[in-house]
Amino acid sequence: GWRIVHSVLIEDANEITALFSRQSGKTETVAVVVCGMMVMLPILAGVLPHDDRIRKFKDGLWVGIYGPNYEQAGIMWARMKVRMYSSEAKNMLLDPEINIDLTNQSENMTLPNGSFADCGTASPQSTIEGKTYHLILLEETQDISSSKIRASIHPMAAATAGTLVKIGTCNKKRSEFYEACRRNKRTDVKSGLVRSRKRLHYEYDYTVAQRYNPRYRKYVTKERERLGEESDDFRMKYRLHWLLER
Repeated sequence: GWRIVHSVLIEDANEITALFSRQSGKTETVAVVVCGMMVMLPILAGVLPHDDRIRKFKDGLWVGIYGPNYEQAGIMWARMKVRMYSSEAKNMLLDPEINIDLTNQSENMTLPNGSFADCGTASPQSTIEGKTYHLILLEETQDISSSKIRASIHPMAAATAGTLVKIGTCNKKRSEFYEACRRNKRTDVKSGLVRSRKRLHYEYDYTVAQRYNPRYRKYVTKERERLGEESDDFRMKYRLHWLLER
């Protein structure tokens, strides 16, 4: 979450990869952080008018969320909508220093300050060229075709020096997400950023997630018994093993 904010603020135009085990909180984290950015960055643009990197948010933060289909992209978009339009959030946004009134707004993730979050499909037959974003979020990136990511989605951040965030887990094919993870791992090692907050690749398997959630530990223990620790499904979805030889 910190790295996404840092990348957008310093305008490093990086791609950030997050390879996490299933249900470990990756979508939840990004949804909450991006909601905060959609509110705060236009305010910062007003108080820092001479910083060109921040000034571009005076008309809002433009976010694009894409997945292999609408349903998967819509998971993050729906979580953002629930957070943004909750009664607690609406009351907080009415603070005079924020001054965003969502009382009579439709829940389409377009805010009065100009910030918006689009939700779209990156299926092979979709036509999504022409849009411009400051931040692009890819959900279940391992299932999006490499050509669609490179030819259609990457250019959407070119005019804004935007940030790409690729989220997913392992599968059995050599995808663009697999290549992006490898690229970022190499860059982190060469730059000495492997343990830094400024690194590009974040990877946590089930052993990390279960430290912080006892219910997660309980369920994954049962899954290991049901599926077998060496089964393909458990290795890919929880242990984060790419099974390209399959």
